[in-house]
Amino acid sequence: MAKARVAPKITTIPRLELMAAVVAVQTSDFLRKELEIDNLHEYFWTDSKVVLGYINNDAIRFHVFVANRIQRIQQSTDTTQWRYVTSEDNPADHASRGLTSEELVSSNWFKGPKFLWQSELPKDDKVGGIIVHDPELKKIQVHKIQAKEKASLLERLHKFSEWTRVVKAIARLMRRAKEIKGLKRKEAELTIIKMVQQSAFDDEIQSLKQRKEIKSSNQRNKLHRLNPFLDEYGILRVGGRLRHSALHPHVKHPAILPKDSYISTLLVKYYHERVHHQGRGMTVNELRSNGFWIVGCSKAVKFRRSTEEQMMADLPQDCMETTPPFTYCGMYCFGPFYIKEGRKELKRYGLLLTCMCSRAVHVEMLDDLSTDAFINALRAFIAIRGGPVHQLRSDQGTNFVEKTFKEFGCEFIMNAPSASHRGGTWERQIRTIRTMAVVNSRPLTTETLNDPSGPQPLTPNHILTMKSSIILPPPGNFVKDDLYLRKRWRKVQYLVNEFWSRWRKEYLLNLQTRQKWHKSRRNTKVNDIVILKDDTAPRNGHVRTVKLLMSDSTLNDKGKRVTKPTYLERPIQKIVTLIEAD
Repeated sequence: MAKARVAPKITTIPRLELMAAVVAVQTSDFLRKELEIDNLHEYFWTDSKVVLGYINNDAIRFHVFVANRIQRIQQSTDTTQWRYVTSEDNPADHASRGLTSEELVSSNWFKGPKFLWQSELPKDDKVGGIIVHDPELKKIQVHKIQAKEKASLLERLHKFSEWTRVVKAIARLMRRAKEIKGLKRKEAELTIIKMVQQSAFDDEIQSLKQRKEIKSSNQRNKLHRLNPFLDEYGILRVGGRLRHSALHPHVKHPAILPKDSYISTLLVKYYHERVHHQGRGMTVNELRSNGFWIVGCSKAVKFRRSTEEQMMADLPQDCMETTPPFTYCGMYCFGPFYIKEGRKELKRYGLLLTCMCSRAVHVEMLDDLSTDAFINALRAFIAIRGGPVHQLRSDQGTNFVEKTFKEFGCEFIMNAPSASHRGGTWERQIRTIRTMAVVNSRPLTTETLNDPSGPQPLTPNHILTMKSSIILPPPGNFVKDDLYLRKRWRKVQYLVNEFWSRWRKEYLLNLQTRQKWHKSRRNTKVNDIVILKDDTAPRNGHVRTVKLLMSDSTLNDKGKRVTKPTYLERPIQKIVTLIEAD
């Protein structure tokens, strides 16, 4: 029974040879079904070494066309049934190449190859191995994977947030692995320390095992200064100079750990909480007294967070109103200055008052820092500069008494204690104060200083020398020509309007930017636990000042404890939040 097929479309020779092999398998299935012969041994012959290579490989390695036909062949036959036949002995070639009648009669078309009539089949030459280079193979991308040694367990410890949890986890792991009950905590700690040391100090440990000294030129972790050695458990410990002391061996020779290890961070956190957040020195002492020496420990112990911060507030409205000078003021007492009166050497102080909008400065002398001296200076200021003074701002000086300002009919606002940054308007003038004429002649802006053709720089004296108690200007338009008129009031009014016009353009717009504290932060809340450093106040929706409850009771005159809360007011820049309230 012979079959010959015509190729349905143009394709490659190996594909046609593979299709012929599929025809052979289908013919074999048909014959076994019709003949019903038991224990029939079948063999398949092909003169294509490529097809034998396909059959002896996995179908998944090839493209769909070849893979489907390989699966069909392997479904009905085994690879050992396939043999190689040379083209000269293959009678199937006669159908594709064509023969004359004489050549057909003398050929092996009717009888098959001669080796089939022999008592034994020829030995299989094992043609068809693993195919490496073939256009039918799929292109497979092989990704290089680097396996990390010893790092798997140590890196898994990063998911723990506390030292005690790490120790418990390692203890459970060792208990399971060794099937030991009652494993001590110390053994688990030593196992963790050993893993960290092998990861960070492997070269130093190998040098010590080979009884070599650690070179003093190795400045990476400065172990040469510690004179390290390996104990009986293989732990790297400090040799030091306390060998003859009566301390515990682990305290005399603490285990060495690197500062950049996650385990070191957990240890620092654990012992920092044990000493109740008492600072770097106490934490370092607690670490070393428990048998741990972290290289560069002082830099590693940084658990006292920075003080609170809030975005810089908007400027108050009184800094942006076109009001007469010193309508809204900030004041500050400075000194002392030593003077001589006869043979006596006396102290004198200064009272600095600055206008919140024009930044003009007025200075009065104080005999002392008493309230009486301040009232006299304030009266002299109002007499010289005139009124009205609507608002006064200051720090919480003891000589500034709020009831005093009610007599002058002005509002009095005090900053929180230790919040000197809130009085920058007047605090900054202490550096430059000499005489009022010099200070009030300072330019408010620098844009026109280097321009000879530009207008004269804007200074506080421009408004001080033309002050009027009338807040609103008189009706009418005032132009530059008014400077040459005999009517002085029109000249003065034009200069006043010119000042405020340039004040808006040249100075006020320069206050737009926030010099620091650019981001909004979490607001401090009631029940927050903080470390006191200083105070802040809420303004524009943000908490900037807090009132701290120091105690809720006190002793009265009879020695009995009574309820009397004690509070302390500070800005948020002087507190550190330890635990945030929900």
